[in-house]
Amino acid sequence: MRRLAQDPLFAFAIVAACLFWVAPRVEPAATARRSEAPRTADSASDKASLDEELLLHEAFRLGLDRRDPIVRRRLVQLMRALGEATPTPTDAELRAYLTAHPERFRREERLELEQVFVRDGPEAEARFATIQGQLAAGALPAAAGLGDPHPLGSVLRSVTQAQLRARLGGELATAAFGQATGVWGAPVRGLHGTHLVRVRSRTPGQLPDLTAIRAEVLGALLAERRREGLRSFVVRLRARSGLF
Repeated sequence: MRRLAQDPLFAFAIVAACLFWVAPRVEPAATARRSEAPRTADSASDKASLDEELLLHEAFRLGLDRRDPIVRRRLVQLMRALGEATPTPTDAELRAYLTAHPERFRREERLELEQVFVRDGPEAEARFATIQGQLAAGALPAAAGLGDPHPLGSVLRSVTQAQLRARLGGELATAAFGQATGVWGAPVRGLHGTHLVRVRSRTPGQLPDLTAIRAEVLGALLAERRREGLRSFVVRLRARSGLF
């Protein structure tokens, strides 16, 4: 609102809105006032104020508030901002909003995975048998150079099931999130070959405390209130105007 108050078109918007609603009632009086002799300016600031008033008066006389598309858009933007204006929610209101909409802010379970990848080919099955034996004997995939290079690398950190599904395929994502931590699973088909996967660690899905996601909750609640405020504002204007 402070930015709106500093905007030179803010006063233009308010005056235009007032004229729109009360012009039929005040036109005779306004015409009488316009016919009066102009006031005298006693100082430079008074002169600047009078000049601004004259320019604004001329803009209305020319109908710029009704005909100029740029002015119209700006006035609509300013009135929309007025309709959306809402006080900053308190922490109690944020906490209540978080409690009412936990699904919007819940964090999904995440895994850190290690993988060995083998491209499709006639020797893929035999290669997997050899690799599984080496892993069972305690070989480290990176040090032993097991498998083929993969664009995502040998370690995937902090991935959700949806992310893993998009990157490596649904079958592998389902298998990885269903297997135990710390053990190599069975070979699973991916998008471009076959993978052996070990879950290194898990971060359980949870609903964070308000202190950790306050900005996110604040943004969501403000956006919702602004939408509701604008909708109510337009409904009131429509009812008062009798035009729609």
